[in-house]
Amino acid sequence: MNARVFGVSVQDQASHKGFAEKNSLNFHLLVDDKRELASTYGVLTGPGGVAKRYTFYIDPAGVLKRVDDKVQPFSAGKDVVDNLKELQKSEKPPTMDALNAMIRQLNAKVKDDPKDQAAADELALAVYQKGRATMLESRFAPNVRYPVALQQFNRALKLNPDLMAAQEDKATIEAIYKQMGRPVPS
Repeated sequence: MNARVFGVSVQDQASHKGFAEKNSLNFHLLVDDKRELASTYGVLTGPGGVAKRYTFYIDPAGVLKRVDDKVQPFSAGKDVVDNLKELQKSEKPPTMDALNAMIRQLNAKVKDDPKDQAAADELALAVYQKGRATMLESRFAPNVRYPVALQQFNRALKLNPDLMAAQEDKATIEAIYKQMGRPVPS
């Protein structure tokens, strides 16, 4: 469904590993043992407490789109799928033409004011979105879309080295090339 799923808990890493193995999880569990993330998202029950069960839906640009504060463990998987379907139906990703226009506009803004960090970050996200769109574009063969997506991810990371999604996608594409036994395009 073109989505990444992460579970976050205040438990330690050993606890996560056991839980993931016991339940055959197919997604990552993130450790928040300092309770910083739970506190930031407002789900911590108290200073040394646990995190309430919430699901946060965040788009590729990092925008919070929906919060489910009534998570039921036995229906959570179905609920996530239903919410993703609804969100993806209601929000179509920008077209390649729209992304290119946005990138041109933001490039000009950054060029006019190189110290505008917000514009530079917006540009990095737009370039990243273009890389994702290219990677997912079914009309391109993999040997075309992966190198182009890698170029966009590299550019996005030069604009904002902390852009985690671009780092992860770049690593994924590099792993695909290594599995195919082909050199990774630079």
